[in-house]
Amino acid sequence: IRWYNEKRIKISLGYLSPIEYREGLGLVT
Repeated sequence: IRWYNEKRIKISLGYLSPIEYREGLGLVT
């Protein structure tokens, strides 16, 4: 299920700006 969530997050962040993406990674980590 990890790959599924990771893919979902990657796709979701893909629509966001690079800053949001970095922020998202920070929250995930």
